[in-house]
Amino acid sequence: MQEFQNIESLVDAIYDAAGDAERWPHFLSGAARLLDSESAQIGHIDLQDRSFSFLITYGTTFTEERIRQYQALMPEDPRLAYMTERPFLPAHCRMVLTDEELHSSRLYREVLAPDGIEYTLGVNLVEETKSTTFFTAHRGLHQPVFGTEECQLLGELVPHLRRALRLYHVFAAMDLQHTAARDALDQIPLGVFIVRPDGEFVFGNRMAGELLAAGADLRLLDGKLGAATPETTRVIRAALMNVMSEPETEPQALVLERPAQLPLRVLVSPIGGVPLGQTLVRQKGDLAAIYVNDPTRAREAPWERLQHMFGLFPSEAKLVAEMVSGASVVDAGAKLGLTAGSSRQYLKNVLSKTGTHSQSELLLLVMKSPVWMS
Repeated sequence: MQEFQNIESLVDAIYDAAGDAERWPHFLSGAARLLDSESAQIGHIDLQDRSFSFLITYGTTFTEERIRQYQALMPEDPRLAYMTERPFLPAHCRMVLTDEELHSSRLYREVLAPDGIEYTLGVNLVEETKSTTFFTAHRGLHQPVFGTEECQLLGELVPHLRRALRLYHVFAAMDLQHTAARDALDQIPLGVFIVRPDGEFVFGNRMAGELLAAGADLRLLDGKLGAATPETTRVIRAALMNVMSEPETEPQALVLERPAQLPLRVLVSPIGGVPLGQTLVRQKGDLAAIYVNDPTRAREAPWERLQHMFGLFPSEAKLVAEMVSGASVVDAGAKLGLTAGSSRQYLKNVLSKTGTHSQSELLLLVMKSPVWMS
């Protein structure tokens, strides 16, 4: 009965790890105890380029040098070849080779023995020829060889490990998409706040965090996005309710006045949801995005990007960068050591190269370009 309880708890640990990679060591420690092993590991190997895409260990820590040593000797590892050819079937190393064969190998002398690994029990968890996802447990020289009983115990875990790893890869792909989306939002030179209809703050990009940290204009009030004054807070909340009250509602633009400063320019937009029943997290129409432009925050356009994006000479790109930051053409040129006449000539050249006809048209073109992403 105790053995069944151990396996049952291990199955729970397996599915915990599927959703949280930091839980794999917890499973590995339990698996090592169940199999009376000193260490255990789970990982994925690309057999073509001999590299690990991930490796999580318990009971031993492999240095980068040890991993490189193993990768170099991977073609000489009969254990790996045996498991790869027999997916889902647990096996121990003495089913593959004798003590003498193992001890005479470079793999044993240079990798296994230095880490105290004498016996290995493992299983290949995927049916592929170009890669393998594996679980292995290890014993030292002072312990007995693995046998049929341990293979059977590991066999009970195999179906759960296979399912958990499939989930793990799905979650990892979702996490990658989420991280990439967040990083992309952080490059936008606007504050982006994701909120619920009542203003409850869900998350924001880097600029949103900076605006909240400043605390002068926007702030969180009991976890909800608000402003410096109750009146401005009511304006924001009313816009949220308006855009989220009816399907297909157009975004609403706001100008939030500030004393002695240029106003904040805001766009409140509903975020398209997913059909009801496809998620347990939220329903359609449950979130909105609030985009905030603070014109008092310096926005610098790196001149190198302007140069390559619009085909400008470095001096021309530097002039445009200063103008975008708010300087007049003469003042921008003066910062670069140019005379007023040279500055105007440079601007004329830039207008010709960009196909624009005025300074305002040029600045609008630059402002609409992706040069701001950082």
